[in-house]
Formats: sequence, structure tokens, C-alpha cells
Amino acid sequence: TQSRSSAASDVYKRQTQTWTANGLELVVHDDGHGAAASPGTAGTGNGLRGMAEQARLFGGTLEAGPPSTGVGWRVTATLPYEAQ
Repeated sequence: TQSRSSAASDVYKRQTQTWTANGLELVVHDDGHGAAASPGTAGTGNGLRGMAEQARLFGGTLEAGPPSTGVGWRVTATLPYEAQ
């Protein structure tokens, strides 16, 4: 949901979900061609901070920044999973 509200429709983004032995890894990676902000739509600046807090609530982590390729932006959330 957050990635949908933060990126314009003309921005290419890839989303992957991978189950590992330890949990779920969610990755959103865009192409670095962000859309110009519309006047009066400045965010609160809490998007990444809020997503990191939500991941921590479930014992997970959130990393955000340029990927190793240096192109675009990547957000990775890892959420642990325990079979019951």
C-alpha cells in the first residue's frame, strides 16, 4: 500500500515476495525515475520511519536506499515467521 501511494503510475517498480526458512522478505525496487511532487502534497516525512516501526513491531527489519547497482531505490522488509 505504501509503495502505491508514494509512486506515480509512470514509475516502473518491481515488487517481490519471498518466503525463506526464517520468514518473509518483501522487496520494492523502482527505476529511479520519480514523478514530480504535486503542489500541496508534501508528505509528513514519516513514511520510511513508519514502515520501519511497523516491521519492528513484528520482530522484523526494514532497509531502504539505493541498491548495489546504484540505479533507483530499494526498500526491503524482512518479517520473521515461526511455524506453529
